[in-house]
Amino acid sequence: LQRPAAMVVIVEFRIPMPLTTEEYRIGNLFTTAKTTKLEAQRSEGAGVEVIKNEPCTHPKYGPGQYTLKKYYIHDKLPGWLRAILPKANAVMVEESYNCFPYVRTELKIELFKKFKMTIETQLRDGPAGSEDNALQLPARLLKKRQVE
Repeated sequence: LQRPAAMVVIVEFRIPMPLTTEEYRIGNLFTTAKTTKLEAQRSEGAGVEVIKNEPCTHPKYGPGQYTLKKYYIHDKLPGWLRAILPKANAVMVEESYNCFPYVRTELKIELFKKFKMTIETQLRDGPAGSEDNALQLPARLLKKRQVE
């Protein structure tokens, strides 16, 4: 038997921001910390569990912060899905390397072993789209890329 090829979708969003990358970095750090704190203080239990939060060094992008989090998403699912999905299986794992201005985040749902979403963010000052290949994709992946 031959395994089906993995479905890979590459979409690049070029979003002009009304602030500098440094202003974005400060706002993003604040928002992430605030959201994590609010989720942890929920009366019905933590929605986010921070497993690791430590300095790292990415081989390409240099020093940064590595985080590993578990999101308990059962309460956020539609009622019909909560009815058939055990609470213990409604867990999303986030692994992130924040080497600002580059961030790589992988999301996985433990129940679906083959599901993985990778989000790569490259923040740049200057006009949106001024760099045609901001993530330095190889030619074979650049052909598959869709720009929005």
